[in-house]
Amino acid sequence: MHWNQYGAFAAYTEIVRTLARQMPGLEPLPLGCFKEETRVEPGGDLAKLLAGAQTMLERDSLFLLPRPPLEPVPVTVTHTPGAAIHRAENPAQKGRAMIFGDSFAQALLPFLGYHFNEVILYDVYWQHPLDPSGKSVPAHTWIPALIEQQRPEVVIDEIQESLLLIEDPGVILRADGWK
Repeated sequence: MHWNQYGAFAAYTEIVRTLARQMPGLEPLPLGCFKEETRVEPGGDLAKLLAGAQTMLERDSLFLLPRPPLEPVPVTVTHTPGAAIHRAENPAQKGRAMIFGDSFAQALLPFLGYHFNEVILYDVYWQHPLDPSGKSVPAHTWIPALIEQQRPEVVIDEIQESLLLIEDPGVILRADGWK
């Protein structure tokens, strides 16, 4: 998870506002529904690159925790050869959302989980063997067979901005099976 909780919350808010144009009644939760908590955590990406994740600690890692009566939405993770599948389940809601993304999208799940019965993130490894032809395909590629199988009401494509600078969006669409 590379965003801090405020960054993830800001992205969640904009995603839900955008979805609300096609899904009337959908509205992001206000920030006041959450309380701040700081914790000491292992160092982030830069510390890991310097082999110091355990010694270069993040002393003020911020977490947004739901205030009662809001309950946390549980998130589970299953690892497969091609992806880590993260799942948030909320029996109080209806509908399914599917996200194709990377580690940034993990921070969105607890927030999006308040609006859907199930949110599934396919955190696809950089090269994965899920393409039916046997070729490895880039991590940001959608898997149309999964979309057809799961039949989500919403599909979210979360892509690092650095990938948009090196990849033509038309190439990404064609790789995803869309024209």
